[in-house]
Amino acid sequence: MKKYIYIGIFAAICGLVIWGNIQTHRLKMAKADLLEHQRNERVLLSGLDSIRAKNGDLVLRTESLSLTISEFKKYNAELTKEVKNLRIRIKDLQSATSVVVDTDVDATIPIRDTIILNNVAKSFEYQDAYTKISGIVTDSVSLKYHSTDSLYIFHHIQPKRFLFFRWGIKRQWWDIKNSNPNNTIRGFEVIEVRR
Repeated sequence: MKKYIYIGIFAAICGLVIWGNIQTHRLKMAKADLLEHQRNERVLLSGLDSIRAKNGDLVLRTESLSLTISEFKKYNAELTKEVKNLRIRIKDLQSATSVVVDTDVDATIPIRDTIILNNVAKSFEYQDAYTKISGIVTDSVSLKYHSTDSLYIFHHIQPKRFLFFRWGIKRQWWDIKNSNPNNTIRGFEVIEVRR
């Protein structure tokens, strides 16, 4: 009879240890979810931070948003459309970055080697979905130029496969696409720093 009591006590202790480990794991997962939620909330509310580099250049800094695949599809329709357009499987996507770049130039350019017969000012204007150029020509050219471009950078992987099993990383790519057809991307370099 004592043997059964000891077995019962041992089983109860093992059950309590297992239950305690499960609860500890759940608590750690809940804390991690809470920290991720707080970080995402901070990123969405704060936007971009401006900092000055050592040489005085203005630099914008932000944190990354952490989303599940379903959240990414639900809240980022434009990026999801670009991913599908580039034939990237969303489950292979590691990160998606979008950068909006505005260019504004206001300049007055003197005209040389020109004879102006009458003092009449001429103005011009050009506008499309991405670029706006306007100006006035007199004895000099007053020019206003505004251009907008959106850059999309997608980091995705090709996992190793055997039958229907997927593991590890076979290859990885960074695809970059700009939306302004007037601009061309001259270079794109990714450097991974190993520790």
